Order: sequence, then structure tokens, then C-alpha cells
Amino acid sequence: MADEPQINTHAWVLHLEIKSKYSPRTSEDALAEAVSLAHALPGITVVGEGVVRLARAHLIDKLVREKLLN
Repeated sequence: MADEPQINTHAWVLHLEIKSKYSPRTSEDALAEAVSLAHALPGITVVGEGVVRLARAHLIDKLVREKLLN
């Protein structure tokens, strides 16, 4: 489809590190994997990345449920 303009999307890649959740890999490794996957998507330009440390996932769970129910 050469007639369609190419859309380039800028994205921040964030990894949520929840202190109460055990993971066998480091947050930095998980972030690196997510950034690699984002780079593999057509039309995505990664403009930033970071690890967000949370004490618990309660707020995230609430936000996700609200988005899914609306």
C-alpha cells in the first residue's frame, strides 16, 4: 500500500516493578526486553524508557478494571 502515508508513533516504554511481586529476572532485564519488542514493531519510535517502582499494585489494578469496565 504505497499510497498510504507512513504513520510514526513515539512511545515511552515503562516496566512496573511491584515490590511485593517476586520475579526471577531483574526489572532492568524485563525493561530491555520490552524495549526490544517495541523496536520490532513497525512505525514505533521509542523516545524513552524507565522502571517505575511501586510499593503495591492496588492502584494499577483499580485503574485497569475501570478502563476495562468502561
